[in-house]
Amino acid sequence: MKSIVIEFEKRVSEVELYHDFISTVIDKKPLLNFGKEALNEKIDKDIYPILKANMFLLLYNLVESSFKEALHHLSEQINNSNLKYKDSIPEVRKLWIECEKRYFEKNPNNVKKLEYFYSIIENIKEENLSVPSSLKGANMSGNLDSKKVKDCMKRYGITLNTEKGKKLVIVKNKRNNLAHGNVSFRECGRDLVTSELKEIKKDVIDFMRTVIALFQEKCKAKYFYKNSM
Repeated sequence: MKSIVIEFEKRVSEVELYHDFISTVIDKKPLLNFGKEALNEKIDKDIYPILKANMFLLLYNLVESSFKEALHHLSEQINNSNLKYKDSIPEVRKLWIECEKRYFEKNPNNVKKLEYFYSIIENIKEENLSVPSSLKGANMSGNLDSKKVKDCMKRYGITLNTEKGKKLVIVKNKRNNLAHGNVSFRECGRDLVTSELKEIKKDVIDFMRTVIALFQEKCKAKYFYKNSM
């Protein structure tokens, strides 16, 4: 998880750097200077909402990349632990069954259903469990808000209790509207003030720090063993 935390903080610094830049441009209204002999020029105010709209792309990139990496790390840890069915928590067992079911659905002509599930039952005591690093039907790409994050973590047996992240749904919706061309960048950022953008940024970053810290805690404790608590 250490590398994930480092990468997360790098992306946070990008967000903070960009936010400081647009706050300076919008609130302090600096002049552009193109050389000693050139006149100072004002920055066109029409670019302000475009700059603000870009913040949603940076924030959502931070959220989705970090969450997917944390989930992948967790699944790799489970899959490399030689975890047996009898030793695992119910959520991991269900994810393993989902993997086995998915394999059969992908190969219906190559595997006889009865024989396939018979072998699973016969070998269940010795089988090392494996879980997916992405959840079928979770549809995470472009759709992560605090509820979706909590739901995904719950399926892995991790309960996230926090009031943070309420503004992530705003980021998700703004980002998707931009990505799908439903609104222009100018329309997206037109009614936002920099103080509101700062609140959104803080809430999303605080939420993701809480998420990653919980992943770290659970991975260290190897919570997926039913007697780990």
